[in-house]
Amino acid sequence: MNLKNLKFLTFFILSIYNFNILYAQDAEPRRSISLPLGSKFIAVGYGYKTEDVAFDPLLEVEDAIVEVNSLIVSYIQPFKIGNKLARFDV
Repeated sequence: MNLKNLKFLTFFILSIYNFNILYAQDAEPRRSISLPLGSKFIAVGYGYKTEDVAFDPLLEVEDAIVEVNSLIVSYIQPFKIGNKLARFDV
């Protein structure tokens, strides 16, 4: 068995072994919910976070703090394409 086949076999065996322990998560699990036609949705959100920031000691930065203010706006409008429902998100 040459080196190329051995590398492939090793990769294949490790892939099968790791297949049972790898998991994926949908970023938006409720995205596939059907929305009523003719409706429009607007969502607004605000978030605030403050934290200490750690730097490399050689930089000699002390007491660094970060403050984050976030504003989130979303617009959703469902529509129909043929016999399928679709939606427009911004």
